Amino acid sequence: MRSALPKIHKTAAMSATSYVGDSPLFLLDFVLRFLRVAVLLSIWRLLLAGRGIVSGLTLPAVLTYTLSAEVFAEQLTCRTGLVSAFWDGTIATRFVRPLGVFTQFAAEMFGKWAFGFAFFSLPLLLCAPLFGANPRDDHRAAGTGGGAGAGAGCRDAPRSD
Repeated sequence: MRSALPKIHKTAAMSATSYVGDSPLFLLDFVLRFLRVAVLLSIWRLLLAGRGIVSGLTLPAVLTYTLSAEVFAEQLTCRTGLVSAFWDGTIATRFVRPLGVFTQFAAEMFGKWAFGFAFFSLPLLLCAPLFGANPRDDHRAAGTGGGAGAGAGCRDAPRSD
């Protein structure tokens, strides 16, 4: 396992850097995701303003769960390149590489997660106070159960692209 770690790290790094090289419009994708979060948080703010607890959630809890869902969206959708590798035939070359097939896809997926987390999720978390959402809030006092929201967002099985 120790000898495989540099290979896994290199695969993840290549996947993270390919995010920029494969699509020159990756920055536009991040801007659109950021705008989607801003609009969604604004809509929740308008709909729930002055209503107190609605369906067991306060306005700050809804804003926090909405923000958390977008921050961890890539991890919750769990997409790999398995299907495209299968259909374009590149999966055959993966069997002769020095890493296992599962390890290769996992490292590539982690690399994309790391890039998205560093260049979208962390800046979004830093801008959260501008939207009125506090990701550090503890909403157990409002009866939300604190942490139940992450599991509620996983309604589908992991998908492959």
